[in-house]
Amino acid sequence: MNAFSRVLTVAIAAAWVFGAQATAQSKNPIQAAKDAYKKAREEQQAKKPQQPPAAPSTPPQTAQTSQPSNPASTSAAQPGGASGDCCSPGALKTIASSAGFLDIVGIKLGMTPEQAFAAVKAFNGQLKIDIVNARMEDPSGPLGNFTRVPQYAVAHTVGLRPNPNFPALFAGADGSSDVIVIEFTIPPSPPLVGKIVREVTFPQRQPVVASNLLDALRKKYGQESSQGNYSTWVFDSAGKPVSRPLRGPEALCLPGQPFGGFGWPGMPNHNDMDRDTPTQLNVAQLESDDPERSAACRPFAIVQAYPLGQGTPPIQQMGVMTVTVQSPALL
Repeated sequence: MNAFSRVLTVAIAAAWVFGAQATAQSKNPIQAAKDAYKKAREEQQAKKPQQPPAAPSTPPQTAQTSQPSNPASTSAAQPGGASGDCCSPGALKTIASSAGFLDIVGIKLGMTPEQAFAAVKAFNGQLKIDIVNARMEDPSGPLGNFTRVPQYAVAHTVGLRPNPNFPALFAGADGSSDVIVIEFTIPPSPPLVGKIVREVTFPQRQPVVASNLLDALRKKYGQESSQGNYSTWVFDSAGKPVSRPLRGPEALCLPGQPFGGFGWPGMPNHNDMDRDTPTQLNVAQLESDDPERSAACRPFAIVQAYPLGQGTPPIQQMGVMTVTVQSPALL
């Protein structure tokens, strides 16, 4: 259509020129315009290289040399990007295969439960692993048809049992504890690690200076992308740091808290381990209700440390630290 418009424009312009000549020769101006259009189209066709006609079913191809103007659009074309198939089992396995550049104590994003549990045992064989189920309702199935799925695993220290009728506390006699929550993807995806949160409580009267904790995090994850309320590291789907500020919907991709979406008001405790979480999940609501898991967030992987942030004095004594690693594309 663009070529036809150019030809038509040339023909109209030519009609004005040839129309003047035709008037001098007492020729019909309408016929002169038709002749000019025919001549201009023939000249245009003569300049075009001759190519065999494409099959009608072949869609037009986009030029491969074009570059996206949006920095995020490059990542969106990669596994976990905002375009294309995001959520089929095959797509999530592809995303998982490229998400393992981030870990907490060897537990990597994209691992299977078996791999994650092996990593937990390799880190600390004394940690107890509890599976927490959730009830899931598939909106495409019959109403009220709930399926129990293992959505979380909680690996934790086993401490005191002050009452034989209650499960043991996570904390030992010195008050220290180590709790790691692993969130898995849900059907129709195979279970894969999408989020890891670790909360370490240091022994009583043995706090750690904030600057030492931040130095250890920088050694593992590099220089943080931002220091707002929390220290944050943002990576693209290829594992490269994203230094530019996240704008628009992307700004909502940063976790509001480390345990957001867990179904608990905070990190789980010993009382949560003797029963399934009452969380009732509807697959259709997960993405729309949580901006951290929206399509705009799929090109990124995110690390945050709490409560280390811009307002944390370097010499502050820290009694507890929480670190979260998550893949919005998997979640």
